[in-house]
Amino acid sequence: IDPDQFTFNKFIRFYMQLMERHEIDKIFDATFEIDRNKSILAIAP
Repeated sequence: IDPDQFTFNKFIRFYMQLMERHEIDKIFDATFEIDRNKSILAIAP
């Protein structure tokens, strides 16, 4: 990726498309856990 061509607008478009994918949520859920009592995010064992 050419940094000069990868503008902030292109990044935002890419990011928004990425967040629509449910596979990303599944990977995140499998990798991290949220401790709601302590309001922290931790790597799951």
